[in-house]
Amino acid sequence: AELVLAREGLLLEGVLGPGGEELTTDCVWLGRTRTPSSLLLIVSGTHGVEAFAGAAMQASFLRRICEGGELERAKLIPAATAVVLVHAINAYGMAWLRRWSSQGIDLNRNYILPDDPVPPTNSHYAELEEFINPRSPLSSWDVSFYPQALYLIMKKGFGTLKSALANGQREFPRGLFYGGTSQDPAVQNFVGWVRSTFFSGNMVLRRIVHVDVHTGLGGYCTDKLLTPTKTTDPTWDQMVSAYGAQYLESLADGSVTAYEAPGNGQQGLPRLLEVDKLAQKPEWFGFALEFGTLPGLSVFKALREENPVHWAVVE
Repeated sequence: AELVLAREGLLLEGVLGPGGEELTTDCVWLGRTRTPSSLLLIVSGTHGVEAFAGAAMQASFLRRICEGGELERAKLIPAATAVVLVHAINAYGMAWLRRWSSQGIDLNRNYILPDDPVPPTNSHYAELEEFINPRSPLSSWDVSFYPQALYLIMKKGFGTLKSALANGQREFPRGLFYGGTSQDPAVQNFVGWVRSTFFSGNMVLRRIVHVDVHTGLGGYCTDKLLTPTKTTDPTWDQMVSAYGAQYLESLADGSVTAYEAPGNGQQGLPRLLEVDKLAQKPEWFGFALEFGTLPGLSVFKALREENPVHWAVVE
């Protein structure tokens, strides 16, 4: 069967790019049938500026599809499989070179429902908030970050600083790692499109693999597939067989590379789609594909310096 290709742009209403242009999340569906039984969902740009790595991966995949022969295409897209490339889910962050959305929200902490209980205050974040979020842009001559950070690590422990950042927060809308109190429009657009495209009508999916591409955490130039699945779960061996033990890390069992953030997409997307309520529940495999760049403190330092500049310009 010939490949089916469909494209749709999800407009981020009322939000513009640096040149006054409208911003969209682009969704491309490739497959050989309109009723696939398996879905591979590859998402770039959850954290805005990180979209460039995911976009390069998606472009490379499309290039192989266009330039390869039929055997190559059959290998990349099996007969009953749909491959969906979601480019720049956080189109605002990509356009403005920010990690956060137009509302200052961290989308990987925003897969929430209106009736979710209000999470407890992140006490570690509240305690360190003045250090995490400078009130005004920092001078280019400011060299206080590392001494302050090391002092806090020695006084409070590295675990306290990591918990403050990793767990996110919902009390400081202009602060780093703000998860929001309701779904960001970008999350609404994405979840709504996936629901209407794959969870309505007569389509019955038996297996879904969701890959969310990120950069930042982990060793320099290394890549890891991070999953909320426990190593004791029956599906763990399937994942090891498919992807290799050297690439997999379980967030639930204490990942070395990253952390399990509340409201994350790997656990939140199937919950928002109410996969558990389907008559025929599909197997769901959720991953964050993380490419390491700089050490964690260096990444935090850059985010901490950029944030007050952004809000100063907005005001």
